[in-house]
Amino acid sequence: MYPKDSEFGIKDRSCYNPTRVAISKFGADYKLISDVAKLAVKLMCRMSGFTEYVYGVGANDPMEQFFQWRLGPST
Repeated sequence: MYPKDSEFGIKDRSCYNPTRVAISKFGADYKLISDVAKLAVKLMCRMSGFTEYVYGVGANDPMEQFFQWRLGPST
């Protein structure tokens, strides 16, 4: 199903694991993680209908930082 976690230095089996594996294959650079986080927030806001509100109050930055933290390769 997924590559072995030990191949990529990932020790846990969370819901973020497939994304972490994909990011680790591409070198886990900050730009890629940042782009994935921005896309995730944009998609989440658009699907929920809260785009104007989230971006209007500036909540998108903390949400993107949270996603970057969760997607990062470090523990």
